[in-house]
Amino acid sequence: MKKLLLIAALVMTTALSASAQLVNIGFRGGVNIAGYNSNHPSDGKSARVGGVFGVAAEANLGLFGVHGEVNYAMAGLKFDNAPIAEGVTVSGKQIRNYLQIPVMGALNLPLGFKIMAGPQLNVLLSAQDDLKASVGGVELPGQEKVDVNDEVNDYDWGFVAGVQWKKGHWAIDARYNHSFTNMYKEDDGGKTRNMAYSFGLTYYLFD
Repeated sequence: MKKLLLIAALVMTTALSASAQLVNIGFRGGVNIAGYNSNHPSDGKSARVGGVFGVAAEANLGLFGVHGEVNYAMAGLKFDNAPIAEGVTVSGKQIRNYLQIPVMGALNLPLGFKIMAGPQLNVLLSAQDDLKASVGGVELPGQEKVDVNDEVNDYDWGFVAGVQWKKGHWAIDARYNHSFTNMYKEDDGGKTRNMAYSFGLTYYLFD
């Protein structure tokens, strides 16, 4: 009986060790610098800076590998006296928060570097417009934050590409993502697609 328990423990230890070499789990946090790729006027509009947090899993098979994540990402756009009509401007921000699920192929390079690219699914969690309109420089009264979830598509697809450098349990990365699909369900013939630069720090369970 003792021999059987010893053999079972040895098998489990070997399996866990092999899994650690093949699949690694990590926890990622960082900064998302988000904006839109749009054919609407861009005057007075700038990136919204927010956080990105999630979990990562990677499987490495020599030169190549697969890297996937599930992230909460803050996106949207900032407005600073952006003109929307003759003599009318808006200031504030559009808040777009997503669950992002990238699945990337990876090319493992020497010295801990990795190049990654692949598709990304964005699932809308919340959409709000926190904007204040002004006419002739005078802010209009009675303006509040508005939920616009019904106006924004629940899902959109895109791509993501970036680089990662890993040493021991820690890794840093920089990447760019861009949506293929329009953000709004109806955009009056316009085009508004999410895009962002993301910079992250990940702690992996195994080095």
